[in-house]
Amino acid sequence: MSLVHNPRLRATLPLLLDMASPAVGFFLLHFLFGLSPVVALTAGAVVAGARTLYRSVRERRLSAFPAMMLLILAATLLLVFVTGDPRLLLAKSAVIPALGGAYGILTTFFGRTVLNDVVTPFVTKGDERLTAGWEDCWENDAAFARRLRLINLLWGIGFLTSAVLRVVIVYNVPLAVAVVAGQVPTLGGLVILILVTRPLSAPLLTALHTRAAAVQAAGATVSGVAGDAVPAGSAGTAERDTRESQAAVPTVPTVSTVPAGPAAVAPAWPGA
Repeated sequence: MSLVHNPRLRATLPLLLDMASPAVGFFLLHFLFGLSPVVALTAGAVVAGARTLYRSVRERRLSAFPAMMLLILAATLLLVFVTGDPRLLLAKSAVIPALGGAYGILTTFFGRTVLNDVVTPFVTKGDERLTAGWEDCWENDAAFARRLRLINLLWGIGFLTSAVLRVVIVYNVPLAVAVVAGQVPTLGGLVILILVTRPLSAPLLTALHTRAAAVQAAGATVSGVAGDAVPAGSAGTAERDTRESQAAVPTVPTVSTVPAGPAAVAPAWPGA
């Protein structure tokens, strides 16, 4: 399978590009071509913003998240040129994880968790049976809901923590180091969260597939009952047709003792 068509890679590719473009732009433009740090970092940020804008134009829609990304980029660029501080362009990448982490923590205690909407498409893979099973587990299985809220809380805390650490690193190490080191909290946080989530999510997947299998078995039972009824009726019809054919054999009417009318037909129908 091509890497481009891998769904997991497609989901993470935009994040990887946004993380790589500022660093690549900085090292190429600043160290290789001698441009100022502000210009070098701005170029990398603009590339990431242009990618977001291009995708929105191509799809002919601008959803809330890309619009927020472009707004943050525009505000950051304005602040950079007003203050002359290129570190703002590195620190701005902490805004989205911080907002996402805070929102995730809130949804743990109020309403439907944000993790529900993020994870469901990856787990169910468009299978209507699994999607219905997931919703049923969320609504009716208290242990399932508690476990999902716990995982949601961990991801919210993880995102918020990585955002804070990124800002601390960016403003406490040399700029050339901050360009790369500022990415460490995000990448390291993702790895830790994935490793922690794997054992915690195992009971969720077990409950989901158990519920989906039960629904499928119930559906198969209903289909089996309906399927058994049809052949029975077909067999009865075939038997009646056979007996009618036997009743229609020309030798039967030649017996003079057979009375005319219904009595002649009655022996051909079982239970008559």
